[in-house]
Amino acid sequence: MPKTQGISPDGINPSIAFGVPSIETHLAKQFELQVENFFAQVLHIDTISPAEPFDFLFTYQEKKYAVEVKYYRTKLAQMHLIMRAAEMLQERVHDLNYQPILVVASLIHQQQRDFIKEKFPTLILIDRENLLNTAYHHHLVDNLTPFLGVTEWDIHVNTKDLLTLLREANDVK
Repeated sequence: MPKTQGISPDGINPSIAFGVPSIETHLAKQFELQVENFFAQVLHIDTISPAEPFDFLFTYQEKKYAVEVKYYRTKLAQMHLIMRAAEMLQERVHDLNYQPILVVASLIHQQQRDFIKEKFPTLILIDRENLLNTAYHHHLVDNLTPFLGVTEWDIHVNTKDLLTLLREANDVK
């Protein structure tokens, strides 16, 4: 039987067993911090609060938002992971006065986006293309490059940016 890298012969992952975060966990945390900083710069927000069980909270134009950031190594969205994250976020904001925002590093196709919107109508979904388009318009693409493996061909300026998504969510009551 071939040995799996990072797994001891008894099936224990040493990094988990000894409390050492994996590279994926480190990248996910760094991406989360970069997205938080990205929101602050784009929306000109001074106060962004980390708050369990959310990755961060902020207020923009007198509306409160709860943000969950998911870093997946694959460029294309894995729907079961996105749906699970959306469901958990929706449950957490259920009794609170926050608009849920799910930010993912993956690409979500329009058909997938429509399906998610049907299941979670109050959720603002921000994917890789939304992030890149917003970054392009605010000269912040270099901040996302290490996480998204961006080239100039990845930026689609016809994709909605963060400000448009927030504005649309506020227009729909």
